[in-house]
Amino acid sequence: MKIDALTVTLRPRTSWEAIELGMALTRHYAKIIWASWLVFTLPVLLLAHAVGWALHRWWIAGLLIWWLKPLFDRVPLYVLSRATFGDIPTLRQTLQAQRRWRGKWMWSYLSWRRLGPVRALYLPVDLLEGSTAERARVRRQEVGSSIYGISLLMTLMCGLFSIVLQLGLLGVALLFVPNIYLKEVFDHAGAVLKASPWWLSLIINVTSWLVMSVIEPFYIGAGFGLYINRRTQLEAWDIELTFRRLRTRLTQAASMLICLLALGLAVVPKAGHAYAAQASANHPTQQDADDDDDADEREPPAAEPKKLPQIFGDQKADDASFRQAVQRAYADPTLNPKRKIVSWKPRHPAPEKQIDLPTGRGPDLSGLGSWIAVTGKFILWGLLAALVIALALTAKRWLPWFRDGLLREKTGESESVVRSEAPAAAPLPNDVPVAIRRLWYGGRRREALALLYRATVDAMVAQTHVMLVPGATEAECLRASRRLTGSEDRDAFARVVSMWQYAAYAQSFPSTEAFESLLIELMQRFAWGPVGAVAGPMVATR
Repeated sequence: MKIDALTVTLRPRTSWEAIELGMALTRHYAKIIWASWLVFTLPVLLLAHAVGWALHRWWIAGLLIWWLKPLFDRVPLYVLSRATFGDIPTLRQTLQAQRRWRGKWMWSYLSWRRLGPVRALYLPVDLLEGSTAERARVRRQEVGSSIYGISLLMTLMCGLFSIVLQLGLLGVALLFVPNIYLKEVFDHAGAVLKASPWWLSLIINVTSWLVMSVIEPFYIGAGFGLYINRRTQLEAWDIELTFRRLRTRLTQAASMLICLLALGLAVVPKAGHAYAAQASANHPTQQDADDDDDADEREPPAAEPKKLPQIFGDQKADDASFRQAVQRAYADPTLNPKRKIVSWKPRHPAPEKQIDLPTGRGPDLSGLGSWIAVTGKFILWGLLAALVIALALTAKRWLPWFRDGLLREKTGESESVVRSEAPAAAPLPNDVPVAIRRLWYGGRRREALALLYRATVDAMVAQTHVMLVPGATEAECLRASRRLTGSEDRDAFARVVSMWQYAAYAQSFPSTEAFESLLIELMQRFAWGPVGAVAGPMVATR
């Protein structure tokens, strides 16, 4: 791969950033990707439905389209692999490349590797690198070793998006159905699903292809982004690219420096000849020459720095670009890596204790420490013995209280058992109205309303033949009273229940006139009189 021609910025990225990079590339080259996808997959869709129509099995067409996904995935992968390196293919080039582009790998992806969960990550390894089978297996392990879980999660999320999108396409027709016809539509839809006509299978297959056409290019783009990011990590593409750019700048600066050196070498001989001619004209003595040599060794001449302009002229090597290149190289995060480490630390750390080491040898206090430890141990054992003695001496005061608590607990359990085994309620009196009035005018209004409620429930059970469980609640009795034939009977029963609930739970009793009016109405409806006890289950009063 020509990394110099990359159209994306290479830098260390996380796996999720790499997935977003791949999807951004898919959106950037969306026109050529989806145009090639539709032209390539639409004839396959028609051919698959022709096979399904010939076999009278329309579901076969949907299965074929789903199974040929790896074949379709080559289209967006080819476009992305070329366009990312600056060579955007045309529609004609993309379609022509599908006939001869790594066809040998398709047999494995359409057979035993069809259900592989990381197809989007392994397809670039096999189709773009063009290695042998053994080398490709090693490369797949290297590339997918640390990002296999992320790729698997990406496959799962794309599958969920596909399911949601297809259900949305199938359910969009319900938006045009009025609310009053929804129930009929759902009933008819259930019958249609059971019959499974051919046109329903055709609609499902077409919507599946549409959903696949929307999601699959993004899925392959995300896998390609993971592949590029993983190769950048393994092969340090970003660092290599930085050094290549630095080499280009250095080459340009070196060529300029070579030109300047050549120019300097051409000027130096002329300046030497002129200096020699001037020295011979002055005829210096040997002593003067020696003095000059000693002066040269002791102190450099002040005019020596001015010789550079004479040799090189006013032209100097421009090293500003070189310095900027070096600064950019050092500013690159890949050459100055930083790592963020998260650890738990106390919010208010304790100050470190300063240990002053003795300068000299002090007294030996080990015996004092042992004496303190033994003394403390005896004191603790003495306190424990004192506590035991105190408990033993005061046992007459706290032990009966403890025993009474156990007895009360056992007595409570026995009482609950006895209550649960209490006998059933007494039967109703022969003359129910007379017994109710006797209790009411005798000041026992709660018992009178309880008897009225029991008698009304028994009369309702006798008419409706409903089986009530022992201890049935008022709500259960009201639901059972719905089987009464007359609406007046149901209303009268509901008033009795309401009157009893107010008395039992709120201690609110009706007036004597309301009580007498309701009792007379119940006597007429249920024919209460001095007859035998009404048969029926007993209902516990509160």
